[in-house]
Amino acid sequence: MTKKLSYNELVSLLFELQQEVQLLKEENKQLKEEILLLKHKKDSSNSSMPPSKYENRTLRTRSLREATGKKLGGQKGHQGKTLEMTDTPDEIVEIKPGYCQCCGEPLNDIMGKKEETRQVLDIPPIKAIFSEYQVFSKKCKCGYTTIPDFPQGVNAHVSYGQNIEGLIGYFYARQYIPFARMQEMFNDVFNINISEGGIHYLINRFADKWPRSMKPYGKGYKTVKLLAPMKQGQR
Repeated sequence: MTKKLSYNELVSLLFELQQEVQLLKEENKQLKEEILLLKHKKDSSNSSMPPSKYENRTLRTRSLREATGKKLGGQKGHQGKTLEMTDTPDEIVEIKPGYCQCCGEPLNDIMGKKEETRQVLDIPPIKAIFSEYQVFSKKCKCGYTTIPDFPQGVNAHVSYGQNIEGLIGYFYARQYIPFARMQEMFNDVFNINISEGGIHYLINRFADKWPRSMKPYGKGYKTVKLLAPMKQGQR
């Protein structure tokens, strides 16, 4: 049953309702103005408004790096690193003329004189290497057959090696590369087809190999291990 209100209570309630109505009117008016503004946007084609004042314009991406107060570019006292030639190149390509550019006489039997040297620094084609481990048994004269164990880390029929494991750990812990991009990199650059689940497994396997002295958080080290796969764009 509804409680009967006194005169003073009714006056107070009426006053509160009037205030709420007034607030709703003001909000309604503001929303109408925003809708009108969105329907009839002003830009440089229909007004004197410069592009920098456009409504809903795309803001420039700002760097999340904190300001250091230093000037852009190399800092004073910083030692630059210039690409330099090496005294022990891995490959030497000799370029010798086969004929005279003036008369056309063959020059194959004439000793050449080195005039100039240039070098190109590049990365060789990256190709994954499959190493097959074959275990053999040998039977002794005493009748006992000896079968050696596989090397440490060769635990499955097919598995990823230590270099892949270490590279994935480096990409994840140091370069913060998300799983999807890491998977794409291994497929495109190294021609290695690996799933996000495989990456997750190798990161945890890599973390388990850390010596106790390198686990800075003691018992809390378990938090260093990956608990869930990193999504695209996640850090």
